[in-house]
Amino acid sequence: MKFMIVFALFVACAFAAPQNNVETLKFVNDIQEGGYNFLYETSDGQKRDETGTLKDAPPTPENPNNKVIDIIGSYEFTSPEGRTYRVEYTSGVNGFLPKVTIV
Repeated sequence: MKFMIVFALFVACAFAAPQNNVETLKFVNDIQEGGYNFLYETSDGQKRDETGTLKDAPPTPENPNNKVIDIIGSYEFTSPEGRTYRVEYTSGVNGFLPKVTIV
């Protein structure tokens, strides 16, 4: 019985531990007919930026007026070990193509 009480106290303490409040420092969300752009930055070092543009794609028998969204973007974050990672990517008819660097 004592074990259950001690265990319950440990669980309660774990859930009551203070959480890191992350604030949004910058946010843009622009959606247009031919594409979109969004970005954000947070107080813990996260960053994301992405632009999508609607373009013509090779026609298919099912869809002769085929369209594709070409995407160019990046995101950045800091790992728990303190390393900052940056991923730059494109996505479109050739699929998702990322490039990862440690800043």
